[in-house]
Amino acid sequence: VASRFVGGVRCVYGAAMTLLALSLRGGVEQLCVVGQSGLALTRANGGQHWQVRPSGTQNTLTAVRFTDVQRGWAVGSGGTIVNTVDGGLSWQAQNSTIEERLRGVSFSSDGQQGRAVGEKGTLLMTLDGGLHWVAQDSAHWSTLLAVSFADTQKGWAVGRDCHLYQYPSPRGRNRTRMRCST
Repeated sequence: VASRFVGGVRCVYGAAMTLLALSLRGGVEQLCVVGQSGLALTRANGGQHWQVRPSGTQNTLTAVRFTDVQRGWAVGSGGTIVNTVDGGLSWQAQNSTIEERLRGVSFSSDGQQGRAVGEKGTLLMTLDGGLHWVAQDSAHWSTLLAVSFADTQKGWAVGRDCHLYQYPSPRGRNRTRMRCST
């Protein structure tokens, strides 16, 4: 198997890794990328070279989100949630209590309230920076692909089959499910 270095990352021919998500932290100068087999890469200070970082998992990481230059979370297959408090240099596992693949993650700017979404309508919430994750009823089985909250109360989740959820709903309910027409 031949290999070469591209941007400071060793690329092995015949064993290509898929990169699935990225998060800018502190502007365009700092970047974290995650992907297949727990791959985590960071680039800091506008440098030309990428650094491979141990994510603590071999599970595929499908989404990553940073709240500032130090604190971030990545989610993925097997209910994997990992977080970093040092800008992606090291990662620690958090217990999601589920096995479904997670596909999206969002956190409040203070890094305390977060949500993760995934397969089979999985919707998780934490109020303590990920120390404890609690499953919430999303009221459907369609895969949720991404989640974003503007503040600690108002947000959206999107999924397959053109599902779109607003939290809380304009009518005061926990959520509103909308379907787009094509």
